[in-house]
Amino acid sequence: MPFIRETAYTHSKLQSADGTWISCSTIGSGPGIVILHGTCRSAYHYKKLAEELADKYTVHLMDRRGREASGPQGAEYAMEKEIADTGTVLQHTGSTILFGHSYGGLVALETARVYAVTELVVYEPAVSITQSIPCNWLPRFEQAMEEGRQMDAFISFLTGLGLDENIQHMPENFVKSALQAMSQRSPDHWNHTLGLLPTIVPELKEVQRLDSTLDNYRSIAARTLLISGANSPLYMGNPITQLLATLPEAQHQILPQCGHNGPDEQAPSKVAALIQSFLREQQGNIIHSP
Repeated sequence: MPFIRETAYTHSKLQSADGTWISCSTIGSGPGIVILHGTCRSAYHYKKLAEELADKYTVHLMDRRGREASGPQGAEYAMEKEIADTGTVLQHTGSTILFGHSYGGLVALETARVYAVTELVVYEPAVSITQSIPCNWLPRFEQAMEEGRQMDAFISFLTGLGLDENIQHMPENFVKSALQAMSQRSPDHWNHTLGLLPTIVPELKEVQRLDSTLDNYRSIAARTLLISGANSPLYMGNPITQLLATLPEAQHQILPQCGHNGPDEQAPSKVAALIQSFLREQQGNIIHSP
């Protein structure tokens, strides 16, 4: 499961600035778009989104560092490493369109400050404003990981962020029972998830470090689409309003009956439709501009 093996994809590994290898799976034809997955996710989870876009775009699914197909996060992990990795893929593929989800959305915003991105689409980027993204669960998560209690660590992650409204209102023992059933029903999926748990703390600590640095995004020249789910927690939707006021060229779309996992689980086809509509609009503006 960790790797995308279908013959429709081509696969490459690119060397980032610090020598780390970054895996990229590519499908489709047309202008290039790079997809950045969220925390505790990998390229595999965004296959449906990529395939929905592939009839009009060449879609490059990155496995960000720390995933099995790419190199490790490393002891000196920082957002600057993610920016360099993404820049490597943009430059190698000639892509100028960038999509990011959650933490991948934060990486996309930071990358667009540095590299020549013409269109930027972010779905609920992990932008923290005055500690708006809850991180008080991190010590509990770290302790569980140190003690080898991966199930408990994962539950801390799920309930601490509160991204799934159903899980948020379930007793912890119910959540554990549901996860145990899933682990038995889909062992490959569960083992893949466990392999992603060590990437969570370094990424969330970067979210904390970049708290309230919103003004940095005023320099982004890319035409930007901000997407949020109507059913997502308020702390994911609230920064969108401030991003709209900060980014020079930004618009906002709300996806009805959808939460934080719209691009990877709940509605990848609807997210793809919003992306395509936005990109068509931008292309039309370029053609008709004087």
